Amino acid sequence: METLMEELDLLIAEPVKLNLFKHHATWLRSFIQAAIARGPSGIDMLPSQTVQIGARTMDMYIGPLTPTEIVEGILNHVELVPHLSREAFATWVAASGGYRNVAFVDGSVWTLRYAEGLTRYLHVHPGRHTPDTQRVRGNTLRVAIMVIAHTAIHGGALNDVRVVNEVRRRYLGMHPIGQMDSDAGLASVINMLRMEC
Repeated sequence: METLMEELDLLIAEPVKLNLFKHHATWLRSFIQAAIARGPSGIDMLPSQTVQIGARTMDMYIGPLTPTEIVEGILNHVELVPHLSREAFATWVAASGGYRNVAFVDGSVWTLRYAEGLTRYLHVHPGRHTPDTQRVRGNTLRVAIMVIAHTAIHGGALNDVRVVNEVRRRYLGMHPIGQMDSDAGLASVINMLRMEC
């Protein structure tokens, strides 16, 4: 059986680096559902698998394009095609301050950066504050993933601060929060991950 990273490598064609944990809500929903389907052992594996999300703020794509469609769109984009070799891409990106934005026909915007020293040197993530994206904090995203999975197996309300704090302590080693704000932060990320694109 392939590891999760091997599966992701097959899904994202080289030389593209697209972290689906951080940048693709539909894929992340499927990942959470697969963990839930494995029961408590699937949930117990989530913290180590999602550690790569980190704590920083990022942009999550919430639109209808699949990871494969995004990668194909990037690799076939008219602006990028002449710059696909490692050297040409590094020079092209450096000439514009270290990143380039490319727009897709659907209105989504993708930021391209050069990832030095990696086989997957074409780092892709959703453009900041662009259509079909939502800004999320890494730790908030990790807590939302765990709350959704935990409540699916063990019960409880997604917006119950006691459940949230149990998840934060038990799975992530985080301190408790005082309350949940229903229209921002954690509640917003939980809702995003439960919605259908």
